Amino acid sequence: MKKHLIIAIGIRTYLCLPAHQSLTDGHCLVVPQAHVAAGTLLDEDVWLEVQVFRKGLTRMFEDMGKDTVFMETAVAFRHPSAHVPGVRPRSQGNR
Repeated sequence: MKKHLIIAIGIRTYLCLPAHQSLTDGHCLVVPQAHVAAGTLLDEDVWLEVQVFRKGLTRMFEDMGKDTVFMETAVAFRHPSAHVPGVRPRSQGNR
């Protein structure tokens, strides 16, 4: 991970901008520091920290009148690494 893309560092996870093209404005990643193939394999304390970042992002975008979508991507199965990207879509007709 390129250090200039890191937004916040937790005890077991960090929040960063994508290294490649963003899907939308506000696109960011919640990344566990431990390499795992899927979020279901995370230790409970790591998953709780992911949830803290997700709640904070959701509140931040709600304050701006925007919605948030979270999805998990799994990449590089030889060297597993799960990411939880947060993508802010604009709801049609809601705002």
